[in-house]
Amino acid sequence: MNEILDIKLLSSICTRNEYYLKNTIETADRLGLKYRIERVTDNEVLKAYDVYNRCKSGAYCPGCNRLNDFRFGDDSTMYAPALVIDGKVVLHSCIFTKEVVEGVLSGYAGQEE
Repeated sequence: MNEILDIKLLSSICTRNEYYLKNTIETADRLGLKYRIERVTDNEVLKAYDVYNRCKSGAYCPGCNRLNDFRFGDDSTMYAPALVIDGKVVLHSCIFTKEVVEGVLSGYAGQEE
C-alpha cells in the first residue's frame, strides 16, 4: 500500500510541546512508519478538530508566564496537545510520553506496506 501517514500535533506555542513533537517523531521513526508531520498552533485549526487549547497542568508555567486556568469542560472535551492521524484525533488531553505515543502509533506499524 505504501501509504504515508499525515500526522498533526495540535498544540499551544508552549515549549513543552516541542518535547511532544520530538517523542512523536522518534517513536514513528523507531516503528518504521512513513509519515509527514506538522505542528499546528492555530486555534482556528484546533477548533475545526473540536480541540481546545488550554493547559491542563493547573500550575505556574514559565513557558506561558502565567498561572494556568484549571477550569475545564466535561470529560468529553478534548484539549491540546492532541495527535491527529489522517484527519482523526487519536490522542488528546494527556502528556505525550514515548510510551503513550507508541501505544497509539504501533497500531499503524505495518499497515502502510
